[in-house]
Amino acid sequence: MLTFIVLTVSIWTLLNLTDLILRSCMCQPYIDFLSYRNLEVKSFRIEWFTTRLNHYFNCNSRRQSQWFEVGTIVSLCLMPVSFIFLIRTVASLVSEILYAAPSSSSMDLTPVLPGVNIPLSDLPFYLSTLVLCGVLHEFGHALAASWEGVRINKVGAFIIIIFPGAYVDLSSEVLSKVSPWRRIKIFSAGIWHNLVIAAVAWTLLVVDPVVLTPVFRAGVSVVSVVPDSGADGPSGLWPGDEILSVNECKVDGYNDWQTCLMLYMRQPQLGGCLERNYVVGAATSASNSCCSGLESGSELCFSLQPSFRSSEECLSARRTIIKFTRPCLNETTCGETEVCATPKLPHPKHRLVIIHRANVRQDMLFLGPPEHLWKFVRVAPYVPRTPIVSVQTLFYWETFLKYVMSFSGALAFLNLMPCYSLDGTWILSALIELLWGRRSPTRNQRLYNVIMFIGTTLVGVTVTLGLRKLFYII
Repeated sequence: MLTFIVLTVSIWTLLNLTDLILRSCMCQPYIDFLSYRNLEVKSFRIEWFTTRLNHYFNCNSRRQSQWFEVGTIVSLCLMPVSFIFLIRTVASLVSEILYAAPSSSSMDLTPVLPGVNIPLSDLPFYLSTLVLCGVLHEFGHALAASWEGVRINKVGAFIIIIFPGAYVDLSSEVLSKVSPWRRIKIFSAGIWHNLVIAAVAWTLLVVDPVVLTPVFRAGVSVVSVVPDSGADGPSGLWPGDEILSVNECKVDGYNDWQTCLMLYMRQPQLGGCLERNYVVGAATSASNSCCSGLESGSELCFSLQPSFRSSEECLSARRTIIKFTRPCLNETTCGETEVCATPKLPHPKHRLVIIHRANVRQDMLFLGPPEHLWKFVRVAPYVPRTPIVSVQTLFYWETFLKYVMSFSGALAFLNLMPCYSLDGTWILSALIELLWGRRSPTRNQRLYNVIMFIGTTLVGVTVTLGLRKLFYII
């Protein structure tokens, strides 16, 4: 993550420094290039615009449509909901910081940073979602403005650091002359489009299990494994593996995978009952290297209860686990001719986890913290019915839909807030004028200032506490 940040800052610093030098030297070819390409370089920001779409939008003026009428009503109804939503988010973040209590809901608004609270491998989903949601948001403003007779000056796109976005430049002179209701329709059009995008993504996620039934069935398949994570390698997990169980915990679905890993994170390491004859024949107590903390290949140190010959023995991990007749915590669980053999692990949080797979004869043995399996192994709640179909394709499709649903929904609720630089600012101004007219501009301005102060404070506190949480500045 640090390398990524340093590389990004270095590239932008070099770009801005080059731009400053070329402009200071009045390098005409460079200035002409930017002008011809409609480019503008700012501090950690590049903008591009075009006027080629103006004719398309402006020739569609004064059309009647129920689409944005519905969007305006929905947006106004959700405006107080966004206040409640943000207040709850602030309360949740404050509670989490003061009392170290985990958030009670997964629907709180939280700043999202690649490499911090989403993996860098999801960066393509993250950026493509921002582009899609931003473009369709601004398209809503442009389309609504053209249908209300407000001229479009230009449309453009920008990149701030690594975050892409879009914008629409409207004619402020014409915009100020239209009625408050028509202005609200224009300002809420982007929010309405974001709500529709989120609803479409949610619908596709809901119908996926039904539509994909002919080619997929319920289960848990491995999508990817992070290299050098302890779960990869020739005897580790591979994309496409179907997971049947974790130790003795059966895995029938995605929730079972989570539950089983959580179970073994909390439980002490269990052993297994072994026949004494096997221990006598398989033990390598002459060297006993693994029990002395030395490297011993595939051997593992086992603590024996009751002890005979010695309390610890070096045994082949895979062969020994296959010979377990039942799980045990001590010798009382085992028979008279058996001992309870428990792996001795290098760290209290480590566990010996056995993952049974349907498509592989040999079980996968994992020695380490079970949370690493949760963190470094991506799984999908589907199993292909035929080898022709790839579970990775479905997983990436649904991951994209989840990003679209969450980001587009969050963008809609955030823009509903009366906060400076957000759509809620203009919606609030037009709404106050619609309800109280222009008879008392002083009263209207006071009401506007109070609501804007509350909204901006809520957004600012939410972002600040969210970033504080992300970087653990507590």
